[in-house]
Amino acid sequence: MVEAMDGGRKVREYFINEFCTLRRPLNWLHPMCVVLGLFEEQVRTFLNDALDGEAVPVAIPIPLPEGMYEGIQTWLPEIRVMLILWFRFTDRSYITGVRVALVDGMIDQIANVVKAQCMPSDLREWDPRLADFTEPIHLDFDIALQWATETRLNLELNNIRAKLHLPR
Repeated sequence: MVEAMDGGRKVREYFINEFCTLRRPLNWLHPMCVVLGLFEEQVRTFLNDALDGEAVPVAIPIPLPEGMYEGIQTWLPEIRVMLILWFRFTDRSYITGVRVALVDGMIDQIANVVKAQCMPSDLREWDPRLADFTEPIHLDFDIALQWATETRLNLELNNIRAKLHLPR
């Protein structure tokens, strides 16, 4: 997908033109900007030879702080995302692949936190057919996510609990 959009070349151009350009006087003070600005082709050739033309992953941890996310009107715990960029230095399209990874337990935790905020304190609010029950209906369950295959995620609801008070 990255190759189809020529994303590797665009990311490289953005990085070089925005962060490593020698047109900005302050960039002359940072050695990496000078090296990439003056010797990009030589560095690329060196890295390609050192890696035998193979793609290599670079993992970048990105912590998202806990807090209220206004776009979804939900409080979320700290989420640790791993951005994995695959680099190959055979040409100027350095980035050949991009993946985003989360630990499975993190997805379970997020699902349970969101569930707690989305569930009403009384299920009778959601469905008028439950109005005949005399006391609030509290539904509780645990969410577990299991990967059936690499691309298929199963949602399991465990320990489903509800107490129903019928009219006399």
